[in-house]
Amino acid sequence: MAQAKEHTTILDFEKNYAQLQELHTSYAEQGLRILAFPCNQFGGQEPGTESEIKEFVGTYGVEFDMFGKIDVNGSNADPLYVFLKNAKQGTLTNNIKWNFTKFLCDKHGVPVKRYAPTTSPLDIKKDIEKVLVK
Repeated sequence: MAQAKEHTTILDFEKNYAQLQELHTSYAEQGLRILAFPCNQFGGQEPGTESEIKEFVGTYGVEFDMFGKIDVNGSNADPLYVFLKNAKQGTLTNNIKWNFTKFLCDKHGVPVKRYAPTTSPLDIKKDIEKVLVK
């Protein structure tokens, strides 16, 4: 019998907010800054206004920096994401494939690593700790 394909739901991605907040709480005093940029280019996951998005993430206790909604792909991609994608290329293409693609940068803003949207924030703790001690 064939094994069922793993299915990722929107709710699976929403756990990212709680885990990112946990990282913020644990490492902010050591210099970690989590910068979140909502994007509505992926299945309409972020259709709200800036204030609606901030209200929504507030239900997860989010205290890290939430910026205004941007595009991360295409001709209107924000320059920050053009930089990040060029510095740490993706699999097959450099495009961001879904919300919650994560980039870890050092204290000078140099990208160190890129993580897939399916990578749980807590799974990158060891990488964060290595960057914080440098």
